[in-house]
Amino acid sequence: MQTHTIAPANWKNTLDSLSRIADGSSGSLEILRDDMGAQYEVEEVPLRGISCDSSGIELHFALRDGRHFVHRI
Repeated sequence: MQTHTIAPANWKNTLDSLSRIADGSSGSLEILRDDMGAQYEVEEVPLRGISCDSSGIELHFALRDGRHFVHRI
């Protein structure tokens, strides 16, 4: 797999496009912590989108119980 660097000026357009393409696709979010190792925050749930603004990037997921989960980077 190749790594591509996206300039911060292009993040919004790129993430908006990716959100449209991946909407509803199954996704997982794994958090890596020195004290606990790898822990799943969500696993195999629908990805609803990725957004960004001046304060950071957000990953949006739809949980099985109908709630909405947001992780900010």
